[in-house]
Amino acid sequence: MGQTIHEYLTYVRLRHGLELLKQGYKIEAVCLMVGYKSRKNFYRHFKAVLGMTPLTYKLTFLRDL
Repeated sequence: MGQTIHEYLTYVRLRHGLELLKQGYKIEAVCLMVGYKSRKNFYRHFKAVLGMTPLTYKLTFLRDL
């Protein structure tokens, strides 16, 4: 598949996190719901994969929902 198990798990968690953000959940709740114990790690992975923080994502893409 071209990626490690850790990379795949991160991808799955972030994909699920995006769906939860779209449903209106708070970022802190999403962190815990997708398996991150640390908000810092969630933000770091989110930004590394998507190029922006979860807050920027919410403000940019979800304000019209």
